[in-house]
Amino acid sequence: MSELSRKLREIYRAIEDSGLYINLNHDVRFHEQKEVPLNLNETEAIVLAEESYNSPLLFALLTAVLRNGTMILYGSPGSGKTTSAEFVGAFVHGTLLEETFGDGSGDCKVMEAIHEATIHGHQELTEEKMLGRPHLGRLMRDGEEVVIPRK
Repeated sequence: MSELSRKLREIYRAIEDSGLYINLNHDVRFHEQKEVPLNLNETEAIVLAEESYNSPLLFALLTAVLRNGTMILYGSPGSGKTTSAEFVGAFVHGTLLEETFGDGSGDCKVMEAIHEATIHGHQELTEEKMLGRPHLGRLMRDGEEVVIPRK
């Protein structure tokens, strides 16, 4: 096991073991071992795996390390998107921010950055409407296409 792999597992386990992030849906499994029946007629079963992970938390952690923290989290309400981003940001970048700003509030700065970067939308809105809107006055008057960013 590489050093990076070991450290990522340690961070994942630390976040999960903290008890502050609770999501029992471990939908990513590696090295599946056996299927155990849950009832007497064996119509329902559970698969026991050597390693299992919660996908929002795992993918947020991997993205923070591998893609410079840029990712789109999509899912139903309550599936752990925001919580995953907050915990991973605090664990991965919190120490760096504390060292940079020197005031010991690295986690708060990470949370502020996450909330500022979060785009809230609606299923009927287009990406353009969530990110900004055209300046219709300039478009009509000058023929200039200017986008007014979302605040």
